[in-house]
Amino acid sequence: MQNNSSVDSVANAVISAALGSGAEATEVFIQDSKELVIKYCGEEVESICSGEDRGIGIRVIVNGKVGLLASTDLELDYVTQRTRELVRLVSQLPEDRATTFALPSGEIDEFVYFDQGMPFLTVEDRLKILERQKEECFSTNQSIDGIDSLEYFDAISKIHLFNSFGLRASYPSTVCSLFLCCTCSEGNRYGVGSDGAIEVSIDRLAKRKVGERAAKKALIDMLGRPAKDQESTIILAPEPAALLLSHLAKAVSGDQILKNQSMWIDKLGHQVASPLVNIYDDRLYPFGVETAPVDGEGVGAQKTVVIEQGILKSWLHDMATASVLHGRSTGNTSRNSFRDYPVLNCSNFYLKPGQQTEEQLIQCVSEGLYVYVLTDIGSINYINGQFAAYAAGYWIERGRLTCPITSTIISGKLDEILFHISGVANNLEWYGFAGNFGSPSIRVDHVHINGE
Repeated sequence: MQNNSSVDSVANAVISAALGSGAEATEVFIQDSKELVIKYCGEEVESICSGEDRGIGIRVIVNGKVGLLASTDLELDYVTQRTRELVRLVSQLPEDRATTFALPSGEIDEFVYFDQGMPFLTVEDRLKILERQKEECFSTNQSIDGIDSLEYFDAISKIHLFNSFGLRASYPSTVCSLFLCCTCSEGNRYGVGSDGAIEVSIDRLAKRKVGERAAKKALIDMLGRPAKDQESTIILAPEPAALLLSHLAKAVSGDQILKNQSMWIDKLGHQVASPLVNIYDDRLYPFGVETAPVDGEGVGAQKTVVIEQGILKSWLHDMATASVLHGRSTGNTSRNSFRDYPVLNCSNFYLKPGQQTEEQLIQCVSEGLYVYVLTDIGSINYINGQFAAYAAGYWIERGRLTCPITSTIISGKLDEILFHISGVANNLEWYGFAGNFGSPSIRVDHVHINGE
């Protein structure tokens, strides 16, 4: 890992070179990461690969225009020379891409956002977690007969973010994930199921029931039948609820507001959901995958109230959308690496859990659909909220789960779905859908179900 003194020297030299060449402002993003990937072929280890990714991303503003330089070479003379060239090139850009960089945000209270023990784990420690997931998968049901895919990934990073306005932020980051896909069969019937999880802590990852959940999905796929067409109550389990939430988040994104592509353009301060709905975006959430002291632009971490008791309180902004819409950044940018511009994105975006258990939600349904899997939901119209998605799970009769259901479509409008939420459970779970989204199970009334 790059030590802090040499990182500081490189950052200071780059900032000095940029300003001395005529830049109005400069930003330096340095990332140093170690990664490990384990892949299985069937039930045996196929490969174990490790690597390092280290580099610098330099952004400059010249005459209101911004440009980016990325390099894996941090040698001082090289990056200062390239920085001067970047300033010259950006000054010749024809388009106006005005932006600004973050001011220092001061001290932030201590919070938990990474796994301090991950650097000391052995490959054997990781393999034990994967073997346990395999065992849980096969023990779920005797019909489970194979593992199609099993993959593990983790990364340990150190992030440094500096700019010419005096921002100095350095912090560690950890992330780990696993994915399992399995098959099952009975006679001439077959099923496939997959599940994954992403966490910042290896201990938290080990507790996720990825193998068991993949097996349950495979069994539903094998045994399920379509539901009958009707309007009914549904229970969304945490994963499909979180997936729906990830699409809902786009409706409160500042860039969607600027494009007039949101059903909530004129709804700030208005009731947009059931009073049971409380949604937050929280970069300070303990052990959240997107938790960090600052966002990708260096704006201090914060918790944003998006919807409170059904009332829309805030959109999500980066510095650019906040400037145009006369607001302030909510600290909602992220970067995949030093090679990328910061992009507007959610941090830890979640629906606040309620007081009931999932079982209590189900017991209140005389007839309806328990949705365990939701897929093909990409065709949402964010202007009117219309959507449709394939659902699989179990039919509910008299408050109990009965037969498996597959090949069933649920449809409606997102805004109506939110108003029809009649129950929120206490089983909050997190999922990575191009961000970090958390939800408990929710009960929704008056949903269109299209099956056979």
